Amino acid sequence: MNSTHNTATTHQVMQGSTQSALYSERAISQLGRQQGRVLRLLLKGDKLSGGDIARALGMSDPRGHIRDLRRKGYPISDMWVNGTYGTRYKLFFIRKA
Repeated sequence: MNSTHNTATTHQVMQGSTQSALYSERAISQLGRQQGRVLRLLLKGDKLSGGDIARALGMSDPRGHIRDLRRKGYPISDMWVNGTYGTRYKLFFIRKA
C-alpha cells in the first residue's frame, strides 16, 4: 500500500476528529456565552449576515465574536454579497464537510 495514501488518510481522520472536538457541546460550552450562541446559530448551516445574526440573537454586533471564534480555530467562512442601492455586506457560514 502506498505510504503517501496512508498519510493523507491519517491526516483526514485526525482533521475530522479535531473538527468533531471543536463542535462538541463540551467545547462549545467552554466558549464565552455570546460566542457559543453565534457558533450554534452558524452550525445550523445557513448563510447569515451580521445583521441576521444580531437580530436572531439580540446582540448589537456579532462580528467581533466571529473574529474571536476564527482565532480559536473555528472555520467560519464568509462571502461578499452585492445588495440593493450599491451596498455590500458579508454572509457568514460554516462549510459542510
